[in-house]
Amino acid sequence: MPSILAARDLRKSWGGTLVLEHADFLLQAGEKVALVGPNGAGKSTLFQLLAGEARPDLGDLVFKPGLHFGYLPQVPNIPPDTVVRDVLSAPSIEVQRIETDLASLEAWMAKPDAWDAPDASARMARYESLHVELCVARAAVSSGAAASEAERAGRPPGKEPVLRSDAGSGRHAAIFIENREESARPFANRSGA
Repeated sequence: MPSILAARDLRKSWGGTLVLEHADFLLQAGEKVALVGPNGAGKSTLFQLLAGEARPDLGDLVFKPGLHFGYLPQVPNIPPDTVVRDVLSAPSIEVQRIETDLASLEAWMAKPDAWDAPDASARMARYESLHVELCVARAAVSSGAAASEAERAGRPPGKEPVLRSDAGSGRHAAIFIENREESARPFANRSGA
């Protein structure tokens, strides 16, 4: 069975506090894994490393090309009682980055002298490639939303899973990883990292 994610000798500290040391693991295609441990054991830190929100001090994370993921932090910045489906189908950081880049290029195109610039052809090529990237990124989000919709089928209206903003005990973090062979963008090039 091929591996889709590997960590080798990960080390991470926050200030003077060592949170992860010599962390090694291998995730094979098709495996289902749960990460369980006491508070302060480094579970959320590991999720942040996987999602690209933090970088390891030492060690390597290796992702199979074509791997897509979603990350819901331990304390999400969302309104209370938000339906999980709405969070999972929201534009990803990658989609937001691409849309920002496209808007910047469109603002440039609107300038009267834009087409006289020596890099006009390169900018247009970038504009076209960003549209392809946007289609791929949106397809990844759409397939997740479709899966959520299919999962919800048969539930009475208003019975969708809801995220609760609970600052007390019982907070959780989740990361969803999907292996997509047809993806045009390797996971290692994810944005927002």
